[in-house]
Amino acid sequence: MTALFNLVSAQNQQVVFNQNTFEVTYTSDVPMYISFMLFGDESLGIGLYGQVSNVSNQDGTCTATYDLDKLLSSGSGEIFGKAYSTCEAIKVFGGNLYEAPVLFYAEEGDFIRNN
Repeated sequence: MTALFNLVSAQNQQVVFNQNTFEVTYTSDVPMYISFMLFGDESLGIGLYGQVSNVSNQDGTCTATYDLDKLLSSGSGEIFGKAYSTCEAIKVFGGNLYEAPVLFYAEEGDFIRNN
């Protein structure tokens, strides 16, 4: 399930899916609570669960890193696995799902997938 998504953005916002982790890089000077939705054959929202770090990159961006194995072994792991492996769109929120402003959104074609 190795994939790499690079979102095209002037603000260096991106999502990178690695073999064991994935990272969400967003525009902010300091780390903040983020959440996101993966849309594919299944859709699933992720908040803090599975997050292993959220750090400033000293360039006006921060990166939140999530443990893929932890998410796959959770109670929603099967749904997460389907959403992850068939991801067609990603929506990242600057806070709680649907309550916070959208930081960025990307659909198939807005990111590059390298499997």
